[in-house]
Amino acid sequence: MPREDWPETTPEKIFGSTFPHGEIKTVLDVGCGLSVKSQYIECDWITALDIHWPYLRQARWQAIRKNITYVHANAMSIDDLFLPESFDLVLLQDVIEHFEKEDGWKLLTMAMRLAKKAMFVSTPLGFFPQNIDTWELGGDEWQTHRSAWYPGDFEKIGFYVKVRSYEPAQVSRHTDPAMTQYGEIRMIDAMLIKH
Repeated sequence: MPREDWPETTPEKIFGSTFPHGEIKTVLDVGCGLSVKSQYIECDWITALDIHWPYLRQARWQAIRKNITYVHANAMSIDDLFLPESFDLVLLQDVIEHFEKEDGWKLLTMAMRLAKKAMFVSTPLGFFPQNIDTWELGGDEWQTHRSAWYPGDFEKIGFYVKVRSYEPAQVSRHTDPAMTQYGEIRMIDAMLIKH
């Protein structure tokens, strides 16, 4: 997603009045990659977690905010790293599709436990083929898409769901040129509000 779109694709902007405005002080951004899109959310502190050290190093260098703690860890270890309800908001933006479906469900469950007020997931609708690190930082393994997600996956566990159009950068995302998709795709944005 082009950087200029990041401020417009926050859960605050996508979900409007459904989002708990003014209540979010702490954010856990799981699989933050280079972008740390959470830095566009109004909050006091961000914990940005990623498994690939070069992404965290680049994210720190290009960050627009200073209130970010960077954690180098596997997303599947968040249950061991943080206590339940440690963060007001937990984000899985462009993350869950990088896991096999069973592991994606496990990650989603762990993230839900860590969220005190809300959780936000953003993922392609259906399967979007990708196995290349388009940033060329050696993260092909971590950028590979392994699962497909649909609105019903999130609705059945209490998430509000919106589907929006998105046009990814026109770069090769797969080692097999026939697998690279260009043009508009659909994205799922899912928000869980905890009461």
